[in-house]
Amino acid sequence: MAVQAPSHLGRLVCLIGFLLIFHSGYSTFEHLSYLKAIDGHESGLPLDIVVELLASVALFGIGIVLVADDFKEILMETEMAKQ
Repeated sequence: MAVQAPSHLGRLVCLIGFLLIFHSGYSTFEHLSYLKAIDGHESGLPLDIVVELLASVALFGIGIVLVADDFKEILMETEMAKQ
């Protein structure tokens, strides 16, 4: 098996996904601070924050898949030989 270097595209997608997750968390904090300042009561978050969070989690997951190496086989004979 050849060892492949992690994909630069995968790292970029992970970075974008992480930044979007961070931004959606910051937006949530700002929204809740605004509601507290105006004594407003809302049961949920705005749709744009929820959509941003879901998109960022999907992007982050795709980036992780692009960066990860292939699975290695786990054979019982190999594990027993190590012991």
